[in-house]
Amino acid sequence: PLLTRRGGARGGMERRAVAAEGRDLGSAYIGQEDNVDSETAWQRIEALRRRLESMPELPRWRGKPVFENTGLLWWFLRDRRLDVEEALKKLVECVKWRAEFRVERLGPELFMKEMRTRKGFLHQYKDITGRPVLVAVARRHNVLDRRLQESCQMCAWMLESAMDRLAMAEPPPKESAGSAV
Repeated sequence: PLLTRRGGARGGMERRAVAAEGRDLGSAYIGQEDNVDSETAWQRIEALRRRLESMPELPRWRGKPVFENTGLLWWFLRDRRLDVEEALKKLVECVKWRAEFRVERLGPELFMKEMRTRKGFLHQYKDITGRPVLVAVARRHNVLDRRLQESCQMCAWMLESAMDRLAMAEPPPKESAGSAV
């Protein structure tokens, strides 16, 4: 990507990434992955699923085995550009961290003091691509007047709340044997 500069609303210069073809890689393109043929997508999903099924000690994702959630597998594969090994590594790290941090047991009652400061909140409106917006208000963060554990718990809980509102993209539909051209 190339970087371009243009004047911002405050008279300053804003940097934006632009692909070699000249299209803006800013927020208007977030979430638009390159077209992946259905066969390749499902081959990678099934490869990742087989690898995860061979790990019975792996913690669950929101109460279910990780390999049962096709949308989640697709999410991590897209994030790692369909690299099964990279997606596996990142997904395993994520699931283990969630279990260690006990994300599924978090709730605002554990960090009421932090919540009252309104350091962060989930915005009522979505961004231009329809995703939830999490707002952090920097001036309300005082390192001398907080408990780090409670602050971390609040951040994790807010991220989980945002994830609950996020529509997880499904992989391309499987092509039936009769639909091939």
